[in-house]
Amino acid sequence: MFYSKQLSTFKNIKHIFFSRKKGFSKGLYKGLNCGLGSNDNSQNVMKNLDFVADNMNANINDLLIELLIVCDYSHEMQVDTMADG
Repeated sequence: MFYSKQLSTFKNIKHIFFSRKKGFSKGLYKGLNCGLGSNDNSQNVMKNLDFVADNMNANINDLLIELLIVCDYSHEMQVDTMADG
């Protein structure tokens, strides 16, 4: 698990970055998969989330998990941030 020195300056934010190392998932999802929307075994995902929460001294219900899409191609997208008005 990894921490950001920059994010650590914000005392009201707990954060952690993790990789595939450790974890309970098997096969395609081997490692520390925390994707509730994945096709991984849900019991393994919950064990992984418990592991992350324990390492953060946090409640599992308070975790915010960022969506990560892993693919073998790149895609450019333009996002319009102007509100209609």
